[in-house]
Amino acid sequence: MADKDFIKCYVSFVWMLCVILLSTTIVGAYTFNNNCSSVEREALISFKQGLSDPSARLSSWVGHNCCQWHGITCNLISGKVTKIDLHNSFKSTISTSLTISASSSTISPSSLRIMIISGGYEQPWKDSEDFVQVFQKTCLRGKMSSSLLELKYLNYLDLSLNNFEGAPIPYFFGMLTSLRYLNLSFANFSGQIPVYLGNLSNLNHLDLSTWKLENFDWPNLHVENLQWISGLSSLEFLNLGGFWTTFKLSHVQKSPKFMEKYNQNRDRLSKFDKVGDLSPLDKKYTRICFLNISCDWIPPFKLKVLYLENCFIGPQFPIWLRTQTHLIEITLRNVGISGSIPYEWISNISSQVTILDLSNNLLNMRLSHIFIISDQTNFVGESQKLLNDSIPLLYPNLVYLNLRNNKLWGPIPSTINDSMPKLFELDLSKNYLINGAIPSSIKTMNHLGVLLMSDNQLSGELFDDWSRLKSMFVVDLANNNLHGKIPSTIGLSTSLNVLKLENNNLHGEIPESLQNCSLLTSIDLSGNRFLNGNLPSWIGVVVSELRLLNLRSNNFSGTIPRQWCNLLFLRIFDLSNNRLVGEVPSCLYNWTSFVEGNDDIIGLGYYHEGKKTWYYSFEEKTRLVMKGIESEYYNKVLELVLTIDLSRNELSGQIPNEITKLIHLVTLNLSWNALVGTISESIGAMKTLETLDLSHNHLSGRIPDSLTSLNFLTHLNMSFNNLTGRIPTGNQLQTLEDPWIYEGNHYLCGPPLIRIKCPGDESSSNLPISTSEGEEDGKENDSAMVGFYISMAVGFPFGISILLFTICTNEARRIFYFGIVDRVNYNILQTIAFLTIGLRRMIIWRR
Repeated sequence: MADKDFIKCYVSFVWMLCVILLSTTIVGAYTFNNNCSSVEREALISFKQGLSDPSARLSSWVGHNCCQWHGITCNLISGKVTKIDLHNSFKSTISTSLTISASSSTISPSSLRIMIISGGYEQPWKDSEDFVQVFQKTCLRGKMSSSLLELKYLNYLDLSLNNFEGAPIPYFFGMLTSLRYLNLSFANFSGQIPVYLGNLSNLNHLDLSTWKLENFDWPNLHVENLQWISGLSSLEFLNLGGFWTTFKLSHVQKSPKFMEKYNQNRDRLSKFDKVGDLSPLDKKYTRICFLNISCDWIPPFKLKVLYLENCFIGPQFPIWLRTQTHLIEITLRNVGISGSIPYEWISNISSQVTILDLSNNLLNMRLSHIFIISDQTNFVGESQKLLNDSIPLLYPNLVYLNLRNNKLWGPIPSTINDSMPKLFELDLSKNYLINGAIPSSIKTMNHLGVLLMSDNQLSGELFDDWSRLKSMFVVDLANNNLHGKIPSTIGLSTSLNVLKLENNNLHGEIPESLQNCSLLTSIDLSGNRFLNGNLPSWIGVVVSELRLLNLRSNNFSGTIPRQWCNLLFLRIFDLSNNRLVGEVPSCLYNWTSFVEGNDDIIGLGYYHEGKKTWYYSFEEKTRLVMKGIESEYYNKVLELVLTIDLSRNELSGQIPNEITKLIHLVTLNLSWNALVGTISESIGAMKTLETLDLSHNHLSGRIPDSLTSLNFLTHLNMSFNNLTGRIPTGNQLQTLEDPWIYEGNHYLCGPPLIRIKCPGDESSSNLPISTSEGEEDGKENDSAMVGFYISMAVGFPFGISILLFTICTNEARRIFYFGIVDRVNYNILQTIAFLTIGLRRMIIWRR
């Protein structure tokens, strides 16, 4: 019996093996022998002939077997063309960690120079135009032929990341009824989306998005309405990012399988995952939009990801949003919400949410409202003890919390570490947080990498133990009322890139432990007034990556260390308003950013993780005195304002001639010191200089004539020195006419100092006379006036004579002329009569 069973099993196995081998042979024969049909081959050749291919991407489109051509895929059995994938072969990606500014609707290639990865390795494009040129050389261009209609079985078409030069989307795309995938994103199509696309009932994926990039002057697509979407009954993914339109959600709801993403510029609502029957909507780019949704509308879907920016849904927290309790990622940035967040909603999403961004709104509530479990009875208690004793509302998966620029008030709950154990970024900037210090429990948040609490009213001292914050990259606690010393353990956060503690009341010295933070790119301790001691010499040695160093308005003393000349990438250098002595270092020409320009591939506004090549953006800002005015400057502008400000110290010695090698310097302020010597004749080489302030020193000698070659100079101050000689004139200096900028130099002369004439400009001690040029100008003006009077004397009688001759020699003209005069006189007299009658009636009425 066992032998029979074994024989049966063996026979079955052999039979199955034969079937598999036979099937493989048949399929292989089909695959080997099968060529695409001549009709499809000719259709593809016709399609190729209409295109321009500078990178020879279609060079393989020769021969009879089009199934082996680049970008073409055929069915293994029938040989029919089913897929055309001609997306740009330029292998580059832009990191999604890069923040895209919504205020400009533009992704800056200055960011792309860091984030572009090409061919598997980092490609730091130093010039954004270089990237554009390389990208354009890889783009397909030209006109698309309708021969694609011959491809009856085509179900996949990808032409993304090409340049079709503003052509409209071909109407015949709406006739490719077998399509399931269509991607035309960032391909430089323009005009209105053809409503014929609504005929593609089999379409699962449609991407027509575009992005506004600097140096890509490409037009956007637009759409009158989205009614045609209702015809896409199989749609699962839709991306219309970068569009202009207005529409109603009812158009979207008619597509029951619309599950993935709905990106639309003005009314782009939120990104959807596969939840229920519907889950899309994403609003990302700029420009304010208003969602026309009834207040009692209940969506027929459950979102997982919601991204709304610059799209007004307030002022009340909308009812439709309260129903979305499955959300994992939430961005409601600048959407006009005011008041408080419904506690029921926030408690329902707290267990699964990973990203919560409610920034730039008008939320007016106690901060603890989202941190503790409320029983709705004692929640309004004011004491810190109540917060300490309350049960924390847990966010076990929250990684990113952004509540900046609202009207949140009250202290920061001490249970924040228990509420959000995985938190990486915490942004509470620009609120009204008062009544307490930064909770010391933050020091136990091991995953915290970005701590932003600037522009509040926080008080107290910084917590003293930073040893567990090994992953801390950015600390911004500026513009508060913090006091005490900078903790000596802050240097244990060895990943620190940015330290911003400006405008507080801190005192003491800069901790030596900060030399362990070799990744520091930005230090701003300005405006604390009581920070003192010598400037640390380890800056420029172990900490050499600084781009911004601002220590203005403190009490530092000593000299500027020569080691600081090793800060090759420095762009903002401000030591003004301290008690520094000694000379200005002559080695400043080592600062290559000032000498060679913007070759720094990192720049300001980024932080990174050690040796990793990924950089993350944040809002870099600092206060500087530019053109005599103190203002706050942010990322984009900071990239441009290369600044050295050493004003209001006790520096002595001469201005080093080497400083004129900083030819890309924009602002140089050495005022209010004790500098001596002359101004270098080479100062004219600093072509980009916009602000030059050398006032209140002891400089002597003449003002160099080369100063006239500074064509961008808009703010100049040479006052209160010992300068002598004639003030140079010409070019840009002609526009600087305020005598005040030269005041206090008793031996300077010439314009704009009107009252002080140079030697040779006077014929006596009291009465100034004109120079030869002035005399010539005066003679020319006198001659012009004489000519004017002569022409008036001759021209006026001559004109009157012509008028009288014309009237007197022709009766018809005479009658016409005097008729006009009579009508004008009559109208004037009639107007006077009416006014007189009205005035009399008014006088009588008042009596």
